[in-house]
Amino acid sequence: MQQLIAVGVSIGVEAGVVALAAKRLEGQRGRLALVAAGATLLTHPFAWQAALWGYRHAPVWAVVLAVEALVTLAEACAYRAAGELSWRRALLASLLANVVSTALGLLSWPLLRG
Repeated sequence: MQQLIAVGVSIGVEAGVVALAAKRLEGQRGRLALVAAGATLLTHPFAWQAALWGYRHAPVWAVVLAVEALVTLAEACAYRAAGELSWRRALLASLLANVVSTALGLLSWPLLRG
């Protein structure tokens, strides 16, 4: 999958997930969707490059876990600061958004590679 397509899909998925979960997270839907989009836009290029490097040096599952763990922590900081969520809810929002986004990415990988 090309990076531009991947980042666009990731932004849509992650913003949609947190917008749907906003009530449970006790956050403002629009604010959380905007934070998700911004955080994903900032972290995705680093995650992409780290994954490309990692795939040459470690098993795919290990790279995915490591990269997504770091991205989840980084994006949780954005949800905490800009999304005005507690640390617990910020981590939950980030984890939920990244699990869904990563799962869809991994499921679509074989289809997009041909």
